[in-house]
Amino acid sequence: TVVLNTSLAPRLLGEKLHPWPDLPATFSIIIGTVLTTSMGAHHDVEVSSVQQLQHIILRPAALAMIGGIVLMITVSFLLQNLNSMTIEHEATRRFENPNILKVFLPAWTAAATGILTNLALKSLSELLEISLTASIACLFTAALCAIVQVQYINRGLRLYPQTVFFPIYSSLLVLTTSLFGSLIFLEYVKMDAYEIRVFGLGVAFVMAGMCLYSQRKLDDTQQHGNPG
Repeated sequence: TVVLNTSLAPRLLGEKLHPWPDLPATFSIIIGTVLTTSMGAHHDVEVSSVQQLQHIILRPAALAMIGGIVLMITVSFLLQNLNSMTIEHEATRRFENPNILKVFLPAWTAAATGILTNLALKSLSELLEISLTASIACLFTAALCAIVQVQYINRGLRLYPQTVFFPIYSSLLVLTTSLFGSLIFLEYVKMDAYEIRVFGLGVAFVMAGMCLYSQRKLDDTQQHGNPG
């Protein structure tokens, strides 16, 4: 998906492809994503009752992680809304070389709500044959989070080049879903030391690729940002 985006977005949307750093960043993200997905937890925990799922999700460590995700979504939401005019003005002025920290705000909000969506869908799949009421609650949570997720994907694509925003968002989504899913559902316990080390290396490649986008030049920014 990241490769297709980098290849097609400049042609279909008229965006400028910067060989440096777009290509090295894409390559680094691809390597990191392959490492994290191939070495991540692939063994599902068997859930046989609502009480067992409650025991997994409501343990202190899982609640702390879910609470941390919600807190970071809230902080990101507040930062974007309180500084919306400044963010939009800067995004227009620096379209070709956006502030990566500002790009991270809608990307993280979308990815983090995507984590909650996937957690709810994971719970739904486990509970579908056990409890109708719990399944409906999970479905409602997934739908609500998905609405927020799509809203912030659209916001990021409106403010920033797709060749920059989409790779950052998609890699954050894959990375954080794999990480938090394995931690919250205790799937990491079946990973050996080698898999954990390679997973960490994949995380480093993804983060390096995202940071590389900050090296984009400002040469065409003023031309794009001036109202004419």
